[in-house]
Amino acid sequence: MFQSSLAQAPLNAPRANNRGVLSAAATGMDAFIVNHGGDLDRVFGHAGIDPEQLQHPTLSLALPNYCQVLEEAAQQTGCDNFGLRYGEQFQPQALGLLGYVGLCSATLEDALINFAQAFPYHQHSTLIRLVDQGECYSFDYQIHHSAIRQRRQDAELTMGMAMNLVRHVLGPKWAPREVAFEHARPQDWHEHREVFDAPVYFERSCNSILIPKREIAGKAMPGHD
Repeated sequence: MFQSSLAQAPLNAPRANNRGVLSAAATGMDAFIVNHGGDLDRVFGHAGIDPEQLQHPTLSLALPNYCQVLEEAAQQTGCDNFGLRYGEQFQPQALGLLGYVGLCSATLEDALINFAQAFPYHQHSTLIRLVDQGECYSFDYQIHHSAIRQRRQDAELTMGMAMNLVRHVLGPKWAPREVAFEHARPQDWHEHREVFDAPVYFERSCNSILIPKREIAGKAMPGHD
């Protein structure tokens, strides 16, 4: 199968003043935790994050702490699919700079390319790329940080964000060809199929979402600027 990397964010790409992940990635997380019965002080305290930082979307959070707060939230709320559900409702506008890079692009294809290319300004130590696989694009995502071993919740959140960028144009019923995760299949894996409305595979080499080209070809972004 033909494969080429259409857009890839290299690990040594410029990151401006960001040394972790912009706190815009946690927009609404505090309310989401509370709505699922979690204790904010306990969740953020265990992860070493000051909740006040979340009020400033351009501040940088340490990436290990950000991943840990998602894992803590899943554990302490009893919602094992916390990242999946948080990502399901996470709209591109909430991502701040990165979200608007996509939303202001001319077409949906451009939005995906620009999103991947701008990602180093949003988060470091991460592989993100849009790979041309012939009939489809594979939107790949994987954290490359030696201190982060538990990253399931972050991966499921990010795939939800990518899906919602496409659904912003094609509507809430759009579904990818398939979705893949690098972590093992969780107990409530059937919820993943319901959220993505597509086959979901686990224990793969990379987190990815497969997007048919014909479904996005020539689709203009409604907020193009």
